[in-house]
Formats: sequence, structure tokens, C-alpha cells
Amino acid sequence: MKVLLTEIGRIEPYCFYGRVVSVQGLLIEVSGIHSLSVGARCIIYSRDNHETNCEIVGFRQEKALCMAFGPLEGIGLGCKVVIADHEPVIRPDHHWLGRVINAMGEPIDGKGPLSIGPETYALRASPPPAHSRRMD
Repeated sequence: MKVLLTEIGRIEPYCFYGRVVSVQGLLIEVSGIHSLSVGARCIIYSRDNHETNCEIVGFRQEKALCMAFGPLEGIGLGCKVVIADHEPVIRPDHHWLGRVINAMGEPIDGKGPLSIGPETYALRASPPPAHSRRMD
């Protein structure tokens, strides 16, 4: 039984992926992935294996339409596209005050990495009700 469990542990996890079939301006068409919905996140691997995060914004003729959160350099026909395995989250703490971050919660002020806070917040979430916010 232990041998069987060891062999099962060696099996690579599967992932669904597609390929870039068109790039028109900032719009990327992906074919081969059928389990997507609008708002889903993907990762495109460029020709130099750089990762670019994308979001599905629509569909056309059984192809997913993506918008990237970064530059498209190196992305072209045939580049691999993988479904992101989780929704993006941030874990802010009080050390973030005064820091400059982008929309993905990454520091862009050149002051090094951000410390990790105790609570997790989804990047895509509704704001708290106005009457329940603290007045600081």
C-alpha cells in the first residue's frame, strides 16, 4: 500500500491550458480552454517564459478574449495560457501606510517587498458599507 501511495504522490497535478491564437492591440484571443467565465484569471507564458496575468473579458466564436495586467512583449501566436488556480488576494498590514502599490497589490515605490498582514482580502470585492467604516 505504501508503494502505491508513493507512486500516486509522484503524479504531476493536471492543469487546463490553451494557446494564444490572436493578438489585436491589447486584446488577446485564446483557444483550447472551455471551462472559463468572464472575470476568470489566466496566466500567459511569453516566448521567454515570462508570466503575464490576464482576465477573461468576453468570448468570440468559441475563443476567450483576454486583457493583460501587464505589457504584452514576447506574447504571440502559440504562447501557452494556463487558468490561474486561485483568486488574487492581498494581506495588508500597518506597514503598508505611505507605500505605493499597483492594482494587484504589488509595491511600485522601490522600497522593497511589502510585509504580510494577518488577514486575507480578495482583490475583487465589494467595499464595506459606508456606515460601518472607521473614521481615521
